[in-house]
Amino acid sequence: MGERARITYYDFSSLLYSSYYLSGFQENTSAFDYEFRVAKSAPADSLAGTDAAYVLLFEATLPSGRFAFCIDTRDRGYTTGSAYDTTLLGKVAYYFKVNYNGDAIAADPELRPFAGRIVPVLPFFPVRPAGALRYVPRLTPCRTAAWTFTDALRRMKHLRDTMPLERIRQLGDGPTELDLFFVINITGKSAHGDDDAYRHRLAREIQRRRDVIAKVGLVSRGLMPRAYSDLQVRPYALKEYLAQLSRAKVAIYVRGLHDCLSFKLGQLLALGKPIVGQRILNNRDRLMSHARFDEQFGFEEPEAIVARALELLENAEERAQLAEANRRTFDASFTPRAVVAEVLRHMGVPART
Repeated sequence: MGERARITYYDFSSLLYSSYYLSGFQENTSAFDYEFRVAKSAPADSLAGTDAAYVLLFEATLPSGRFAFCIDTRDRGYTTGSAYDTTLLGKVAYYFKVNYNGDAIAADPELRPFAGRIVPVLPFFPVRPAGALRYVPRLTPCRTAAWTFTDALRRMKHLRDTMPLERIRQLGDGPTELDLFFVINITGKSAHGDDDAYRHRLAREIQRRRDVIAKVGLVSRGLMPRAYSDLQVRPYALKEYLAQLSRAKVAIYVRGLHDCLSFKLGQLLALGKPIVGQRILNNRDRLMSHARFDEQFGFEEPEAIVARALELLENAEERAQLAEANRRTFDASFTPRAVVAEVLRHMGVPART
């Protein structure tokens, strides 16, 4: 009998970005025949990446051989220098990309040779990972990376503040006293000026509808730019934010920075909310194949988003239909187990018999 298949995760990434996938790898050990390990030591120098906080690094030992793979969770999906870890592209057998854009890969001569190993993976959001005790912070230095005291505190905070997925889903069964809830971050950075201005426009468009019961606000982790201070509200802790989001009859989705897939996409599906949102620009072939996504993610101008939200607020039957479609979609395709099962099948990890 040969050696059992094994997948090893090198634990250097931010738990906000890794927890969804780690839960999926842990949960799938009952359906696929492999052992899942968490390594507290650094990987070999030859596999060291350049952005360990957001690019998850793994090694797999399968009957077909041993290889490295990664999951890139970063916002950008377009330019080589900032969208891909070019150090890893030539070293991993599979480069799973959340903000995947096939056209951008085909158009980039530096990425094009690696097109066969760049694979889209469905998006994520922070959860308390299955087997959370495996991710208590590392305090001792290791060969190519070390955790600072600040890193350790941040990891403990993430373990404390994130919610198990089942608890998030239960929030979706609660009462809906709000029509709309739209509280979103403003960065105040020049690079994100267009995003900030768009979010302010949308918030103002909701606010001016006096006949709608809504919570609207803009949050800044630093100094709020004066142009947006009229809508400034205090930051919400993650648990409180999700609880407020669950109270809305209709959810509004906007893309993340750099047109990325936002955490909120998966959160809203998990809560079972009818959604009115901007167009999805990354991984469109995979995402837009889901039932009724074309009805929910096809808006751009704030006025169009609010007008459609108002239509849904007047139509309880359509809201219920969209909510049920989104619940079914989440259960079938977007849970950590389902997302990582796709990854495992792509890599040829054997199923249990």
